[in-house]
This record gives sequence, structure tokens and C-alpha cells, in this order.
Amino acid sequence: MKVNPGKFAQNFTRLETMVREAVVSLCADMVVFPEMCLSGYLVGDLWTDDAFCAEVMSYNEKIAALSKEIGIVIVYGSVFLEPDKKGEDGRVLRRNAVYICDNGALSIRYKTSLPNYRFFDDKRYFYYGDAYQNTPVRLSNGSVAGFEICEDLWVNDYLRDVTSELAGGGADFIVNISASPWSAGKARARLNAVRNIRSDKPLFYTNCVGAQNNGKNILTFDGNSGVYLPCSGENVSFVGGLPAYEEGILLFDSDGRLLNKPPVSVEEDDIPAKIDAIVTALRWLANESLDKEVNLVTGLSGGIDSAVSVALAVRAIGAGRVLALGMPSRFSSEKTRNAAARVARNLGISYETMPIEKIAGEIAKNFDSSDSDAVLRYENIQAKTRGLLVTTYAATHGALLLNNGNKVELALGYSTLYGDMCGAAAPVADLLKTEIWAVASHLNHEACREIIPGELIPDENFSFGEAGIAPSAELKPEQTDPMKWGYHDALLNFVMTYHRGSQKKARELYDSGKLFTVLGISEHLAEKYQLYNKKVFEADLDWFFKAFSGSVFKRVQAPPIVVTSKSAFGYDYRESIL
Repeated sequence: MKVNPGKFAQNFTRLETMVREAVVSLCADMVVFPEMCLSGYLVGDLWTDDAFCAEVMSYNEKIAALSKEIGIVIVYGSVFLEPDKKGEDGRVLRRNAVYICDNGALSIRYKTSLPNYRFFDDKRYFYYGDAYQNTPVRLSNGSVAGFEICEDLWVNDYLRDVTSELAGGGADFIVNISASPWSAGKARARLNAVRNIRSDKPLFYTNCVGAQNNGKNILTFDGNSGVYLPCSGENVSFVGGLPAYEEGILLFDSDGRLLNKPPVSVEEDDIPAKIDAIVTALRWLANESLDKEVNLVTGLSGGIDSAVSVALAVRAIGAGRVLALGMPSRFSSEKTRNAAARVARNLGISYETMPIEKIAGEIAKNFDSSDSDAVLRYENIQAKTRGLLVTTYAATHGALLLNNGNKVELALGYSTLYGDMCGAAAPVADLLKTEIWAVASHLNHEACREIIPGELIPDENFSFGEAGIAPSAELKPEQTDPMKWGYHDALLNFVMTYHRGSQKKARELYDSGKLFTVLGISEHLAEKYQLYNKKVFEADLDWFFKAFSGSVFKRVQAPPIVVTSKSAFGYDYRESIL
């Protein structure tokens, strides 16, 4: 089910429609919906607002009446307030609950394993469920079912194995309702988690689709609902019937046989999966985050990042609703001007140009041009002029502005506050530059034609040749980006993985001759950047970590970033300005 956070009535209407379809068209006996499907999962500190929670709970009566009217079991996730109990924050105790409405009769079970990592803050808001509270439920048709919520199936990460407890308590099958955000490799990780469960019962799993946000990150939910059989050991298999991000109904019998659709195997290919996530986030941003549909605007520079960003926007909402603005200066090459125009033509989008030279020059006249920082200051004036123009352009058209920065630029501070860091959302800011090029190649290959100009995409050694267009901010003559592409991307990945790599660890691996193997870069690339020269390596490593740690003040002001990795800047990878 597609869940739109904060829009209770809309979500209830969707739930009611799907219940009636499941019963009338498919003769279902029980219909199961995801975790927090009425309110949305990511609503921040609204969970501490009792009035908000009470309004969500007011829909329980409507669902109970629907269940009784049709004579069916409706299972769904929502908040539960215990008015006579106080939580650790002194407020009314809240639970993340699964409601089981059986012909109007209500049972409630609580989420036991509360995640408190990455962007999850369940312990901030909810109180856990105890073992005596989470026993199986005997349904009116005589079957016994165990009900759990999302994280309860990740048994290796918690003290309790809720699924095995429910199976041992007499459940014929287990139902897990989830609001599980997607990130790379999530389906594989979930399958491995299920393999750790000590149970031979079918595990029915349902997850929401769409996008939600926490203010700093936009997270997508890919669905991937289905059943895990037999729910024990290495031979666990997963049976699903819907493509990623597609809303729909799957009909199973209680033994886990899929009855209404051909089974779909889940095989994640990272680049297509990341494209799907970004497109889903952009579609949500333009179609559902506001109370009206809006257009999307981006600056189109002739570089690879803006080309990929605008191509993904077109895939999300169509060329007719995507606008691009070129803002050339005297430093903008003919190559990049032509590339920007070609991207716009290839995609069929509206494209206008507004040169920045006159405006930036007038601003620069007010400041001393003779000191040592004048050149850098004029670079920033140009970027801020573009920020002013494109934000005004977006406002004029009633559109939302997309930020085009990639993850490496954001990590190393190669961006200007209030300039190229402007935007309502940052769709590609969790993609390494190497992934940006991979996305561009995939889009071209998939379309069987040029979407992104080939001159913007390097060879396997990240070289462009004479005809190519190497990355450049084009803010001064002969400027090229200072990054060592391919190497710095891998080094950033090393630094930001869950088990973080440090500057000290990188040196140790280098001294032992293992660093490039760990990073997954070729000897040829290391030679290209002269990294076998220890002085060159040390100087570059110092520059990289100084730039990384010195750019936090920019990153904490970045627009909300679409999550595609396991370490997105924002609430996923939290930083303090030290």
C-alpha cells in the first residue's frame, strides 16, 4: 500500500478500497496492511503530540466497522496510546502497534524490537512490547496467527527472537507488517535475517511503497511484500508477486502458495535499483508531498550531475513538467553549453538560459579585487548568483528546485552555500561520482539512444580524452575538479561504511600493501594518480580528510537527500560541527 505521511483520510480511503477489492474480487479472509499505514512512519516529533496520535487512533473505529460490515479480518499498523501510563519522557505511553480487527473484535500486539540506529528513532517515541503481551491470536476461523512488526524479524540484532516465540507459542503462521525503507542490498539482507529465525512456519511479510522523509533525508519504500518459506535454515525461499515500488494485492493461502499472480523473483541490481529509488522520491516530491502537483526545476550546466538529475526528473514525472535553466558565464565552454542544450533536446524539456556575467560583475565591484582571496570570492559570487537566479526562476514558475550535487562534492565541500547547494531536495547527493556515470550509461543503454552526451562519460580509467568534457565548476579559466575520480569515490565509501574507516586505518592498509585491494581500485588507477609514491599518497590523504572534516558546516545545511546507500549524509550519517 502506498502510504502518504500525515494524510490520514487519504490513507484510510486507500485501505478501505483495497479491503473491498480483496474481498469482492479475490474472496480473501484476512487483509494485511503495513506498519503505521494510516499516519506514515516518518513523522518526527509529531509522535509526541497526543492530539496527533489520538486523531490517528480515531480511524480504529472506522476500520472495526468495516471489518464487521464485510465479515473479515483486517490487520494494520498504527499508534496506540495507553492513557493511564506514562513513558520515560513523562508523556502518555505510546506503542507502535499491530491491530487485528476480526469481524469487528479488536486485538492489539506491540512492536518488541525498537530500532535506534541510522534514521530510526523508535526508542525516542515508543515503548516496547513484552513477551506476555505478544502471544499468538486465535482468529474466528479457528487458525492461530502470530503478529509482529518490522524489526522483530531481525533476530541477530536483538535479545528477543519474536518470530520463534510466536511459532513456539502455537502460531500456524506468522505475519510481519513493516515500514522498512529501501537501501542498497536490503532484500538480500532481509532474506539473510529470516534465515536466522528458528521457525518452520510461513512468514508473511508486507511493506509499504512510496516515499517519506525525516526532514534531512527522503527515504523510499519498495514494498517487496510476500512470504518466506519455510522460514528456517539456508533453504529459505521468498515468494513475491509485485515489482519494486508497485502497489497491489497478493493473495496467498495459509501455507504460502501465491494464488493470484505469477511469482516474481527479487534480484537487485544496484544501479537500476538506485534509479528506481530516486525516481520514486522525485515522483513523491512533485505529486504527493504537497496538496497539488508541481513542476520540477533544475540548473542545467552541461555537466554530468545536472544531466543525470534532469533525466531522472523526466523519468519521474514526464518532460512536460520539468524545466531547466542554463546560467553560463564567460568561463562556460562551448562544449558544456552545447552539452546542456543537447540534454534538453534529448529529453524534450523546456530550457532557457540566463547569463550571469553582468549580475556577478556588478556584485564583485563592491568588494576589493586585489587581495589573495579575490579569485575564490568571485567564484563564490558566480555560484551564489546562479543560486539566486534559479531559486527565483523556480518561484516564478511555482516549481520545486532540485539540487544537483553528488556525494563526493558534498563530502569534500566542493560546493557553495546559497549557490549550487540550493534546492528543495537533493536527488543524487547519495550517489558517488562513479555511480553518477554508471547511471548515465544505464539510461543511455536502456533508451538505445543518447540521453546523456557521451562526452560527459569517462572511460574505465576515468579519462576523457580530447573530445570529452572533464568535470569542472567552470568558475575560472582552465579549471578542473580537484578530485581523483574512482579513487576518492572508493575512499569516501571506505570512510562512511557502517564500520567506519579512518585516516589512520587507511595509512595502515597502505603500508601493508592492502589499501587498493580493500578499496577495490585497480593498479592502473593507482598508477594514474601516482599513489604508489608515498609522499603523493600522504599529501592527498591529508587533503581528503581535511576537506571532509572541514565541510560539515555545509552538509548540515544541505537540502533533504534521497537515500540510496547505507550511509547517506543527514540523519543516516549524523555529524556535529566540531
